[in-house]
Amino acid sequence: MANRSQGWTFAPAYLQFIRQPVAKVGEEQLKPLGRYRYAALAIAVILVIGVGLLVAQRPASASSTVLTILNGQAEVARVGAGFVAATDGEIVAVGDRVRTAESSHAVITFFDGSTIELEPATTIQIDDASVTGSGARSISLLQTLGRTWSSVQKLTKADSKYELKTPTSTAVVRGTGFETNVGADGETTLTVTDGSVSVTGQGQTVTVTDNQTTTVPPNAPPSAPAPAPPPQNTVRFGMHSPAFMAVSDPLGRTCGAVPPGPIIVRQIPGCLASLQGVSVPNPRQGSYTVVVFPQGDGGAYTVDASGAANNAGTFNVTASGAIQKGEVQSTGLSVSFGPDGGIVGTAFGPIQVIQKAPVKVPVPSGAPTATPVAGTPPPTPGPTFISTP
Repeated sequence: MANRSQGWTFAPAYLQFIRQPVAKVGEEQLKPLGRYRYAALAIAVILVIGVGLLVAQRPASASSTVLTILNGQAEVARVGAGFVAATDGEIVAVGDRVRTAESSHAVITFFDGSTIELEPATTIQIDDASVTGSGARSISLLQTLGRTWSSVQKLTKADSKYELKTPTSTAVVRGTGFETNVGADGETTLTVTDGSVSVTGQGQTVTVTDNQTTTVPPNAPPSAPAPAPPPQNTVRFGMHSPAFMAVSDPLGRTCGAVPPGPIIVRQIPGCLASLQGVSVPNPRQGSYTVVVFPQGDGGAYTVDASGAANNAGTFNVTASGAIQKGEVQSTGLSVSFGPDGGIVGTAFGPIQVIQKAPVKVPVPSGAPTATPVAGTPPPTPGPTFISTP
C-alpha cells in the first residue's frame, strides 16, 4: 500500500529503467540484424516504451487517493456500478462512492496528505481529486449521509480548493480540521476544531472558525456560528525530544507525527497534533497505543500523558526510554471513566522495540513535512499544541 501511495515518484524511475537498455544498443550491434530486423526492433522498442508509459502513469494517477479500512467493513461503488465490498488499501477515483457499515470506520487519504475519516453508516462521493500543471490542488467531495472528520493541509495557491458538499450546504476550506454531520433529511451540522470554513446554503455564507459550529437545515441558510460544546474529557500526550510520536485510539485511528518527513496525521475527530504532542477530545474508553520514532540519531526521551474532565486534571503519568536511529518503539495507556464520567488513566505499559509501526497511515509523497517547535513542552496538564500546518 505504501508503494501505491507514492505513485507520483514512480513514473520517472520506471522510465529511466526502460531507457537504459535501449541506450546500450549501438549501431554496430544493429547491423547484423539487417534492415528489416532493425525496423522490427525499432517497432518493438516503441511498443515497450509505450507500454512502459501506460504502466507507469496508471499507478501514478490512480494511487493519489487511497481508502484505508480501520475496522469493520466498507464498500465502494465505481462509476455506473453498485456497491461492492472494498479492500483495505484500495485505490479510489473520481466518481467513486464510498460508504461504511455500522460500527465501521475508514479513512480516505489524498495526494497532498489531506484526509477525511468516515464514521459508521457514512456515504461520500469523490467529485474531484486532481493537481494542475501549476501545482494547484482541487479536492471536491459530496457527503450524503453520516459523519466525517476532515483534516485539510494548508492550500498555498489561490486556485487550490478543498470543498465538501452536502444536500443542504457547501463548505470551502483552505487548511483546517472540521467535523460534518449529515442527517437523513440532509440537515448538516459543521463544527470547526481549528482554522476557518466558509459554509454556504440558500445563497448565504457564514464563516465558522475555531471551536464554532453552524447548522444548515433543508431549504434554509446556515445558522449564525455559535460556540461548540467543549469536550467533557480530554487526554493529552506529550513528547520530550529527541523523538516524535503517533497515538492510535481503540478504533485504530491515528493522530500524531509519522515518518518519512515526518508528516502530521489527524485521523481522530477533533485531535490536534505536532511534533511535541497529541491532544484527543472526548476519548473513547480502551487501550491507546503510543508509537515512538527517533529524531535524527535519537537518544533518551520522556513521554507523558494527562487527563482532564471538565477542565480539571484527573491523572498524569510519565515514562522514559531511549531510542536509536532506525528503531521504532511502542507503549500503551489504558483509558477508562469513573462513576461521574470523568476520564481515568493508568500507568504506561512497558516500552518495547517493534519491527513495524502498528498504525494504518498511507504516506503520499506530496504531504508537507512537519517542523519542530523550539523549546520543551510544559508539564501537566500537557504540552502546547499546534494545528496541522
